[in-house]
Amino acid sequence: MSAKAVLTLGRDGVGDDEGGFEGWVSWVTSDIDERVGFEVEVDSRAPRDVQSDAIAVLSGDREVVEQTIRDALTRLWDEWCQGDAP
Repeated sequence: MSAKAVLTLGRDGVGDDEGGFEGWVSWVTSDIDERVGFEVEVDSRAPRDVQSDAIAVLSGDREVVEQTIRDALTRLWDEWCQGDAP
């Protein structure tokens, strides 16, 4: 798939531990491209920002790209919560 997107991660559900959030962002950053099969730039929200995740599609079919990223993010989150993340 020829696509490109920016994924902005928020702290919702991660808790107040800044180190935990940074670990989550780092893990997603290192793994998301391989999971979705295209380039995803990962950014994070500042502590006082709205904390929900956001996806900005830069190229490709918007709906397909968004769903592909959401599916991968769900799998990554499940693995993170199970302690499977490094």
